[in-house]
Amino acid sequence: MTAACCIGNAYESLNLALALALVLEKYDGDERQEKLSEVAQLITDTYQFGPFDDILNDFKTFELYYGIHLDENGNILDDIVPDIDDEDEEEEEIDVDDLSEYSVTFEQLIGRNFYHYTDCEIDNS
Repeated sequence: MTAACCIGNAYESLNLALALALVLEKYDGDERQEKLSEVAQLITDTYQFGPFDDILNDFKTFELYYGIHLDENGNILDDIVPDIDDEDEEEEEIDVDDLSEYSVTFEQLIGRNFYHYTDCEIDNS
């Protein structure tokens, strides 16, 4: 929880914390450090969160906090996130043209503290 909160607050994204947790659970040693460096470089190239070294240092702090429970309890994301290297399961592709058949109600959005916008204006209906 501490690791996720630190990354979530610093980088305004819990998705980044999840991605880092997946890296820690999937890789060890030099390969783990390489993957953390790749993510840090992606953040450096894409966002304005500081230089690469600072970002990588934050990721290593995340590794320290998350690693404590990882060492004690093992992987916890196996049941939540499917293994992307699993060759037995074929990923279903979604065609953008098929998305028109899906809809979301205002109640579904508001119930999750999301709101529906049209042309950058919140819909009041």
